[in-house]
Amino acid sequence: MTLNFRYILSLLTLIIAFLFAEVFAKKPARNYLFDMGSDSSVSEKGYARITESSKYNKNIGYGWIKLPHRSVSIDNKKTILSLLSDGVIAETGLTFRTDLPDGDYYVSLLVGNLPGTKTKLHITINDNILYQQIELPWLSLNYRFLRQRVPISGGFASIKIESDSPQFTLHAIEIRPVTKFQKIEFSDPLEGDTVQITNLVDRLKQFIIADPANLAAVNQLDMIEKYMLAAYFYHIGWWSWAVKKTGLSIFDRFHIASALLRQVISDKNDPLYDRSLYLLGKIHYWLYQEQNNDFDRREYESFFAPLIKKYSDHQILRMYNGEKILHQSVNEPLEANAPEWAKMQHEALCRILEIIHWWVDNRQLANGELGGKYGDDVEILRWWLPAIIGADDPKALEGYQRLVDGVWNSGLLKNAYSRKIEDVEHSAELFSDTHPAMLLIDYGNPVYVERCMQSMQNFAETWTAINAYGHRHFKSCYLSADQVIQSRPEAVDVAMNARATLAGLWLGWYNHDPYLIRLLSEWGLAWVEDGRRTDKGKPQGVLPAAVRFDNDEIGGYSDDWFDPRLGWDYYEWKYLGGIMEMYNQLLGVYDLTGNVEFLNPLQRTYNIVRNYDHLTDLDDIKEGSERWVGAVLNQYIKYSLMNDRSFPQLLGRSRILLDTDQFDDYLKAKGRLYSKYLLTGNQQFVIDACRNIIEDIKYNFPMRTSEVKFTDRVNIRNADELLAMYTGGIGDGKEFPSFAVTWSNTGSEVAILVRYATKNQLKIRLYNFGTAKIIQMKIWRLPPGNYPLSIGICHDNRIDSVEVIHKKEIMISERGENLELDIPAKKLINIEIVSSGCKRLPFQVSKPDLAVSPADISLPEIANEDQIKKTFTITIHNIGSEVAENIQVAVSVNNHKIGTKYLERLDPPEDLHPSKKTLSFDWRAKSGQFDVLATIIYDHDEITKSNNKAVRKISVN
Repeated sequence: MTLNFRYILSLLTLIIAFLFAEVFAKKPARNYLFDMGSDSSVSEKGYARITESSKYNKNIGYGWIKLPHRSVSIDNKKTILSLLSDGVIAETGLTFRTDLPDGDYYVSLLVGNLPGTKTKLHITINDNILYQQIELPWLSLNYRFLRQRVPISGGFASIKIESDSPQFTLHAIEIRPVTKFQKIEFSDPLEGDTVQITNLVDRLKQFIIADPANLAAVNQLDMIEKYMLAAYFYHIGWWSWAVKKTGLSIFDRFHIASALLRQVISDKNDPLYDRSLYLLGKIHYWLYQEQNNDFDRREYESFFAPLIKKYSDHQILRMYNGEKILHQSVNEPLEANAPEWAKMQHEALCRILEIIHWWVDNRQLANGELGGKYGDDVEILRWWLPAIIGADDPKALEGYQRLVDGVWNSGLLKNAYSRKIEDVEHSAELFSDTHPAMLLIDYGNPVYVERCMQSMQNFAETWTAINAYGHRHFKSCYLSADQVIQSRPEAVDVAMNARATLAGLWLGWYNHDPYLIRLLSEWGLAWVEDGRRTDKGKPQGVLPAAVRFDNDEIGGYSDDWFDPRLGWDYYEWKYLGGIMEMYNQLLGVYDLTGNVEFLNPLQRTYNIVRNYDHLTDLDDIKEGSERWVGAVLNQYIKYSLMNDRSFPQLLGRSRILLDTDQFDDYLKAKGRLYSKYLLTGNQQFVIDACRNIIEDIKYNFPMRTSEVKFTDRVNIRNADELLAMYTGGIGDGKEFPSFAVTWSNTGSEVAILVRYATKNQLKIRLYNFGTAKIIQMKIWRLPPGNYPLSIGICHDNRIDSVEVIHKKEIMISERGENLELDIPAKKLINIEIVSSGCKRLPFQVSKPDLAVSPADISLPEIANEDQIKKTFTITIHNIGSEVAENIQVAVSVNNHKIGTKYLERLDPPEDLHPSKKTLSFDWRAKSGQFDVLATIIYDHDEITKSNNKAVRKISVN
């Protein structure tokens, strides 16, 4: 036994000695990290500094085999990693070598190009191709992160980079041994990773503190940090604070995030591999939605494809993959005997409200932002009007007005227009998508009327002038509040410039300002006359896509009248969106002036559509010809493209504003569904209109809410049809107003169908799903006078079986007259206001309009010994178009009158500059809460009396 023990002990000693010899014979495992730059720049912690002169040295085991040209410092906000702040420049190629043990490694390269240059890189390691062609720049970045697993033998890694054009940059090389990962247990395979990942980060940091040489922990932490930065850049969206904090646009952040995540997915064993694929798919999905780049489409499809196979039951992933997943409606069960149109309208509205409420409750900040930057956030409002002037939903109104005022106070505007000079499609949207409709939503409020006046000062003083041809035209299609670009090809007037003047149309509708109408008429008549010309093969009467300012050349600097070559497809005639805005502009100016000249382009284009109504394809038709115009217009009808801005929608609105039956046959065949209903009385058309809305939004709720990254992509198709049912007007609410009625205190439970609305008659159906209530109907188009009002109950939902329950005579004295209606529960109600046939005069809107708002009541504090003296200042506006004289202004506090003052005269606004006067009222007060009421007493006609009172709550300490 003694011999055996000695034998075993000797054998163990030999084994241990052998093992120690083996361990010390090898170099200790480590990362090989190199930071390229100059001697004067700070090296990344843990990296070896490599300058342009660091030749390979066998003693230190790394360096250049082929030297770069020089070192470089990079001062670029997109270089979010300190490693990218410096590097070396190579003329055509370089080679770097490091000695290291054989084994499997992850080789990472940070390569780039100088601004304004392009290159393609060929990269090998130990003469084996690592990357065949790497293009730079990549997306919006002048650098790329490259990471790949590589087996290395021979005791060294020689990395060779060659370029097909001079000058590229190399910022860093990382060679990390393949190591094992700490697993992460996720409650959801793709979503909700913050807590679990943060916990793992904490554990890994503790491992590293305990053992700094723990490469597995070090390298996993490196990948996690890249993933977390990418996720952060994705999730912070386009809030103004995010742009300010990072100095990067959402596009730059998405591109950086994509570059970071591609490093993670180079290792399929990484616990964050699936999550990185998922986030990459989302990034490129939303980039594709916003920019329509096929590269992004191919990318997101490739990233989602393996995940779909693995997580086939993941609902959000399935939505991104194009599958429709039903969102259960929030609707309560409805009465079975309610008319079908009412039930369908109720569901459509409730689904729209659910989306609006989600945005207001979950995304909107106090400054109105929704997280997609103001310029895109405002586009979401384009389909909110049915909820506001139809259902009178308080949360939708609150969110709408918060965004309107948020834009105004954002600092992005100057003189009520974009401070930044951009093409008109982008520069106009901040103001035009927010403020014009406020003239109806908050009717008579001087705040919004004067903001629109201020915006149109730019039209008069900056944007337009009379050119050498004698026409008033925009000087450019690139505008800001105080600048225009007057170089080619931008120095042209385009049809879409009508977007910048939308505030003027609404302002003209409100107060009929003669100066404004003269300016709009001069501009409109210039377009009408240019439309008559046939230069460059343009059909006579058709509006051109652009007009050059200096010499009135149609088509601008282009050889084609239909494509001004401005870089954006929406300026081309065939895309219709921009050109329809000018047709709508001319229709509005006609309504303001009665001048039939403004209808000439509409009439001529209508004749072309009718002449070629059989053409729907553009094949073998000469571009720009009359046949081509007809085919383009009819193609949009056939394929239901942009129906909310299509020619039939324009004709439907024209029918209302012109009070004509000229287009009826055409509209019966090809009009919007609500137009067809007006002409036929067939309720199936409005049922189908509501069904179209429901079919569009009843699926994939998160894709319109929580998943959205670009708010201008949150669309509700056909919402204009719902707005038409409520108001009797055609359009989405951005155009010159054609509404017959709007509503208050209705809510989602009152379904409304305007079935007939002319300048002397109004017929409406309502169904109240809730309890009996009093609602208000504002009447906009019936001229002043006395009218018989009839309210009846339709038995069995039959139009021909109406039991009249209330009759009276009403008087309409001003536009927007508010009529109260007592509506019973769960009954189909018929409302009729039918003129006796006598001729009535239209509204005379050339009147004064005295106005005061809560914002006009201010309260500076003045201490006076032991008493508190409060001095109210009350500002009174004239937002009309005539002089007001002999005006009284009374002020009371908590119903106690404290004084009355007089204004002898208040002139109307002059040249679109506001007219207002401020009065002071003294009041001795104690501490407490008070309601301050300012009342304008004026015995003469105004545009509206609804703005003659304002209350502001104040607190006195």
